[in-house]
Amino acid sequence: MNLIDEGFRAWWKKYSAIALFVIGALNTAWAASPDVQALLGPQGLSIANGVLAVLGFIGRFIRQTEAL
Repeated sequence: MNLIDEGFRAWWKKYSAIALFVIGALNTAWAASPDVQALLGPQGLSIANGVLAVLGFIGRFIRQTEAL
């Protein structure tokens, strides 16, 4: 297993890392706030997580030469 050339430098500029961060933030907000739970519901949270995961997976294969 080899790491990418850039290593962990500028990890926050990678689409896949951003998607994982948003998934974590969304789940944390959903768990902590009854308002977010009422807004999304369990099915909405599952759909949002699935969409973000697919976008992060696709984003992993995009050449990201420029900073966001």
